Amino acid sequence: MAYLIVSSIKGIENRIEIGREIEIGRKRDGWELAVRKNGEEIPLGIEDGTVSRTHARIYWADNKLFIQDLRSKNGTYLDEEIVYGDSEIKKTSEIRLGSAKLKVIVDMPTFEAKVDQIISIERTIYDPCKGDFIEGQLPRMKEWINRYDPGAYWFAISIQNNTDRAIEEWDVDLEMSSALKVDDAKIEGIERELPHEAHLKSFKISVPEAYGTTIPKRGAQRVYFKLRAEKPKTTYEISGVFKSAITGDVPIRAKEFKYLCDARSLRGTILEHPEAALEYVETQVNRYSYSPAEMSAIVKGVSIVSNIGRLCASRYSKRADVGSEVEKLKGYLKNVGDKLVGQSYNDFENLVREMDAVLFEETVPEKYAERIKRKCLVFPDELLAKLQRQSIERGG
Repeated sequence: MAYLIVSSIKGIENRIEIGREIEIGRKRDGWELAVRKNGEEIPLGIEDGTVSRTHARIYWADNKLFIQDLRSKNGTYLDEEIVYGDSEIKKTSEIRLGSAKLKVIVDMPTFEAKVDQIISIERTIYDPCKGDFIEGQLPRMKEWINRYDPGAYWFAISIQNNTDRAIEEWDVDLEMSSALKVDDAKIEGIERELPHEAHLKSFKISVPEAYGTTIPKRGAQRVYFKLRAEKPKTTYEISGVFKSAITGDVPIRAKEFKYLCDARSLRGTILEHPEAALEYVETQVNRYSYSPAEMSAIVKGVSIVSNIGRLCASRYSKRADVGSEVEKLKGYLKNVGDKLVGQSYNDFENLVREMDAVLFEETVPEKYAERIKRKCLVFPDELLAKLQRQSIERGG
C-alpha cells in the first residue's frame, strides 16, 4: 500500500491512497492540482501554473512502485532527481512536479499477489491510438514496443515465479472475443518464433526447455501478444491460463479494452476506418487546446487530401477526377475558415495552390502525379505532428 501526502497552504494534510495507479496534473477547468483515480478527479487544494494538465503517473508493477513523467512541460523529480522513463519509489520520498512538492509514503502493496502464492501474473494492454497503457504499465514496456511495432495493440503479461524452483517448460493459452486475433507472440529477450496454435477465439504458445526461456526461481518473464481486430470502436475481452508442471493451471484474469483502430498513421486510420479517425485525432492532440469543431474540420480536410493521394497513386490519374477532389477541398476551406485558423489552415491552402499549378492537362503528368501523391500521403501525419507541437505550446 502507498499514499500520496499533500499539505495545503493552510497546513491541512490530505492523504490519498494510490491503489493500483493515479495520475497527477492540473484540473481540467483551472490551475488547481488534482489526482485522477478510477475515473474520479480529486482536488488537492493547491494551485500551481508550473504543473501540466497531465503531469505524472504513479503506479504499481511487479510489486514495486514507480513514477512516470507524462511529457510534462517543467519535468518531474523524485528526491530532486529528474525522472526519465520510469523511476522506482523505494521508500518515503518527495516528488516535485514543476515547483509543487508532494510526498509519497510506501508500504507493502496489498492488491498484488501474496508472497505465498506459487505464481502471480500481472497484465496490461498498450493502446497505440492513445500512445499509452490501459491501467498502468510494466517498466520498460514502452521501449520494447517502440522497437517492434508502436502502431499495434499489445497484450503483455508478466509471470512472477514465487517458488524456489525454475519453471523450464510452460504454456500460455489465451481466450478472446471472436473478432479479436493475435498476430504474433514474443518473449522479452528472445528473438526466435514461438511454437503456437491459433484458432477462432483462442491462441496458445508452448515454450519448450530448449528455447532457454526458463522462468527462474523468484524471477519473472514477460510475454507480448500483438492484437488485431477488424471492427474498430468496439470493446473486446481477453483472458487466459498459464500452465506448467510446477504451478498447474493459473488463470490470467480477463481484461476488457476498447479497440479504436490500427494507429500506424492518421491517413491509414481515415482510409481504413473513417468513423474512428476523429477519436484518433482527439487522443493524439491535447483536447484542451482544440475544440470538437476544429477536430472535426481537420479530419474532414485530411480525408479529402488522402483521397487525392489515392487517385494520384493510380497509373493513369485523370485530371477531371483529381481536379474534382481539389475543387471539393477548396469548397471545404471556404466553409471552415472560422474553425481552421493559423498554421493548419495555411497547410491546406498551400497544398491546394501546388495542386492547382500542375493540374493543366487531361491526364496528370506522371512526375506531377507522383509529387502530389507523395505530398498527400505524408500530409496527414505531418499536420498531426504540428498540431501536437502546437497543443503543447498552447496548453502545456
